[in-house]
Order: sequence, then structure tokens, then C-alpha cells
Amino acid sequence: MFTSPFLMISTISVSKSVGFIILITAFFMEGLGNALLSGSDDALFYEAIRFEGKEELFGKIRGNSQ
Repeated sequence: MFTSPFLMISTISVSKSVGFIILITAFFMEGLGNALLSGSDDALFYEAIRFEGKEELFGKIRGNSQ
């Protein structure tokens, strides 16, 4: 997720055909990063509230944040 914006910006200085391939790669990398992040943040949050003994509130807290 950190690298994909820099790849997108780099398309300014290359030809259209190479820029298109770079954009495809950047969007793929960003999608993969979002997919990996979406599960791990929930797991870390659940472990934090479980440590405090409040795991029954997980659904309510996540529902309110969504």
C-alpha cells in the first residue's frame, strides 16, 4: 500500500503502454495490501479487547464503527 501511489505517479514519465502496465501493477498491489490489512486489524482489535475480558462487546463496537 505504501509503494502503489509512487508507482502511479511514476507513470507520468513513461510511455502510455508501459504506464498502463505500471498502473495495473500498482492497483493490484493496492488491492492485495487492502485485503491483507482488512483481516489483520480486526484480529488485533479482538485480541486487545479479549485481553481486557470484554470480547462480548466486539460485535457492538465493530458495528458502531462501521
